[in-house]
Amino acid sequence: MKTKFTIITLLISFLFSLPISAQFGFETDGSTDAGLVDISAVSGQTEVSQDNEFKAALKVSIAEHWHVNSNKPLQDYLIAAKLFIDEAEPVKITNIYYPKSHMIPFFDDSLSVFDGDFYIPFTAKLDESYTGSEITLNLQFEYQPCNDKECKAPN
Repeated sequence: MKTKFTIITLLISFLFSLPISAQFGFETDGSTDAGLVDISAVSGQTEVSQDNEFKAALKVSIAEHWHVNSNKPLQDYLIAAKLFIDEAEPVKITNIYYPKSHMIPFFDDSLSVFDGDFYIPFTAKLDESYTGSEITLNLQFEYQPCNDKECKAPN
């Protein structure tokens, strides 16, 4: 018999731990960088069998004229966009599906970036040793917002 558990909340934490507290399965809103980047947790699932993966996504909305570096920037000195869960969590991300990036000019080079509205779907799996009936996910999303004149500090 499969044990069921309910995923209660998703928390997206940034450098200053911005919580997004809402019932898993509903879109939740949060923002940082003075409205430059808005992030929502999205999922259609509220229950998952312990031995099964579940699907969720982050919806990221970046203000007009701003971008973040993609998960695979072309220059090794740039801050890549990165989604992860703390290693101590009883949930492990098994796949992340970053969107396709696009190129923008940068002096004599190009940058690989995300901008506008996009989703970062992912699948995750609950550790088989977890015995609780509820869980809170502490997701981390690292990025650095930039425009054609400046870059803000990475979060």
